[in-house]
Amino acid sequence: MSDIAPADAAPRAERTMLRHELVASRTAPAVLVATIVLIVVVGAVVLAVWARFDAGLASAIGGIADRTIPVLDQPAARIALAVVLALVGLGLLLLAVVPGRRARRGQLRQGFAVVMDDGIVADALAGAVSSRCALPPEHVSVVLGRRRARVHLRPVSGVALDREAAADAAETAARALRVELSAVVSVSERGSVG
Repeated sequence: MSDIAPADAAPRAERTMLRHELVASRTAPAVLVATIVLIVVVGAVVLAVWARFDAGLASAIGGIADRTIPVLDQPAARIALAVVLALVGLGLLLLAVVPGRRARRGQLRQGFAVVMDDGIVADALAGAVSSRCALPPEHVSVVLGRRRARVHLRPVSGVALDREAAADAAETAARALRVELSAVVSVSERGSVG
């Protein structure tokens, strides 16, 4: 065997590392679901064994079953139970299939994996917009989506704002960071003093 790694091994490792940094783990939801199922199963087994030796508990469980089963004979109750179970199942299925995304952006640059937190990117865009529009930094807020930056401006009373200049400043700052974002600018109806 050769000691030389294939040419694409390093980029593959960097892409794998980048993916692990950008995608949220499914461990917590899986542990939560497994714990709930385990508690229900263990509880049912304990109740079954206990009811085997305690006639009072067995009759109480039988009474609950006698009151519950006739309710489930009604079509509306069956439909409601089916809808609830379908929604729970759909939620669990979506949790398992839909990729989780952390609020980060990643890039491969000159052999290095670079991970940027969305908060840092948003602050950089807000700073650029604040500078271009001559607004105090606290009058500019930026919220990042997957491909869009929503820029909200609170103007100083009596000063007109140029939405296109604000959008251009945000998009220029994003390009400087090598992040592909389009800017959508909204301006508050109410200005502030100074």
